[in-house]
Amino acid sequence: VEDCFSRYGPEEVSVCYNGGKDCIVMLHLVHAYFQDKYPEQQLKSLYIHEPSTFPEVDKFISESVQHYKLDNKTIPSPMKSALKQLLEEDVKVKAMFLGTRDGDPGSQYQDLFAPTDGDWPSIMRVNPILRWRYKDIWTFLRGLSVPYPSLYDKGYTSLGSPDNTQPNPALRYTDIRGDSQYHPAYALEDASLERQGRVKKS
Repeated sequence: VEDCFSRYGPEEVSVCYNGGKDCIVMLHLVHAYFQDKYPEQQLKSLYIHEPSTFPEVDKFISESVQHYKLDNKTIPSPMKSALKQLLEEDVKVKAMFLGTRDGDPGSQYQDLFAPTDGDWPSIMRVNPILRWRYKDIWTFLRGLSVPYPSLYDKGYTSLGSPDNTQPNPALRYTDIRGDSQYHPAYALEDASLERQGRVKKS
């Protein structure tokens, strides 16, 4: 985080924020540094809005924007066109913090600093939690009592849209009444099963 702000000014940096657990950790870290170094300025953020979303996540994002006093832009997906629109509307932005973590799709092609390539809009992607593990995320959130969407306490471990996400079957258990329930996300012990709640497209 410090390295990023040694390369770019506060007005040249934005945070890509979707309300998921990894993004919450990333935002909390970036905001802590930003607030200390630039107390009179607002941290820029981008929320790429999917066509179908969880109301719990939308509510949480609105609360986050207020809590962290973000200068937030909400732009419809997909990511490539949203990024293009952001850079057209705010020509100062040159770097963007992401919540990418090892194990995420495409993470193997990124580093802590990773410029976009191909036909993507030109920006420096910054991945401060790239080397964090699933367990690290929950140790951080729970250890500091950082708020997160309530869905994580209902067995969801990786949030997409309502169309492709369900509680993680690895966390299912049967209660004393014989009903199926789910342990919270932080109870998942095998991190390789994190995305088991994502419904595969047919």
